[in-house]
Amino acid sequence: MRNLYPGVSFQALTRHSNEGNEAPDIKAFSSPPRPLPRTLSRTRSAPPRAASSVAEALGAAVLYGAAAISMNFINKASLRVYPLPQTLLLLQMGATLLVLLTLQMSRWVIIPPLVPRKAWALLPLTLLFISNVALALVGLQTLDIPMYNTLKRLTPVLVLAAKAAITRKAPECDIASSVLLIVGGCLVAGLGDFSFDLKGYICALASVTLQASYLLLVERSGAEKGVGVAELLVYNAVLSMPFLLVAVVGMGELVQIIPLAHAALASLGAWSCFWLLTANSLLGMLLNYSLFLCTVHNSALTTTIVGVLKGVVATTLGFFLLGGVPVHLLNVAGIAINTTGGTWYTAIKYRKRRRLMQQQALPVVIMSSSPGDALAQHHKAKASPGAMTPALHGDMHDAENPRSSKEAIAAVISTLRLHKNDSAQSLEHMVRQL
Repeated sequence: MRNLYPGVSFQALTRHSNEGNEAPDIKAFSSPPRPLPRTLSRTRSAPPRAASSVAEALGAAVLYGAAAISMNFINKASLRVYPLPQTLLLLQMGATLLVLLTLQMSRWVIIPPLVPRKAWALLPLTLLFISNVALALVGLQTLDIPMYNTLKRLTPVLVLAAKAAITRKAPECDIASSVLLIVGGCLVAGLGDFSFDLKGYICALASVTLQASYLLLVERSGAEKGVGVAELLVYNAVLSMPFLLVAVVGMGELVQIIPLAHAALASLGAWSCFWLLTANSLLGMLLNYSLFLCTVHNSALTTTIVGVLKGVVATTLGFFLLGGVPVHLLNVAGIAINTTGGTWYTAIKYRKRRRLMQQQALPVVIMSSSPGDALAQHHKAKASPGAMTPALHGDMHDAENPRSSKEAIAAVISTLRLHKNDSAQSLEHMVRQL
């Protein structure tokens, strides 16, 4: 049968999968002019790393927030009984490794074997992590919970500034405004509780800087290097423990463990000490897991915003729990400002995620051969930045503008006429069918 459409073919391109590229599906027209077929080409629209669903992202954020709030008070109570921050952190890493290995033996999780090259690549992440948490524990030991959370809420500003510097692109006005509103509210809330402690301030501010760097790096490690959450936790624990052992010995905590343990047993009793250490170790593991999970399913900035919002709750509870601090009008006003900014930011990110998921659900189609280049260029010119070109399928109607398909084919017809190609008449017939 004579081909009435020489040089014209539609090619449906699939998105990249995790394993690699799938072969494109090519179908050429080789029949006389007739009404447009129902399907011009088979298309597949599954992206390689589809954006996390709203439920997954929200669940990861809620888990991280709940774990972080609980950990504030567990850490504060533990440091009052055992003022050994490096030792407590070492116990948390040991508990993390023990639980994950148990889950792997029970086949609840699958953790690939450790690879030296990957461990070396993740070493900067580990150093940032242990430095951040160690300094945070020292700051929490000397500051009250409301003041500690007030300083820690500066993290989103550093993340936003770092991303703007890396991408050389200023953040959108609404995002920047909501983040600044959150941080401004936190600062106002903390004005009523400025009991100055130089060591606590230095450690908390240094922890803020390291946490911003840590969040950006863990987002890059989980997304671009394909490292899973459980795998990240294992590497983090294995690589952290040697450094923590050196810190425990070098900072003199090793010789204080037994005397402090005897004092804790005498004041609290054996069971209270046991459950306090167990809760500290297991919640530390849960916090690390939820932090990785939230950063993988969300952006680093979203994770820090969740941290800011949980700080509002922790600050409020901190005025009443573990001794408490005086309540001032500035605290209430600051919390209200912070909550407004957090709600605004959440609404912005939700709308952006919905639009992204809708765009990624659309397959991509381009034209192969010389005339097809005109159609591809036409779609490229009409598509907004970041949007995907809708597929030509069904009745050839665009997903958002039904007239764009006719305009695209008209561009091909013009190209064919320039080449004096008799396929122009056939394509005109196709346009009339629309």
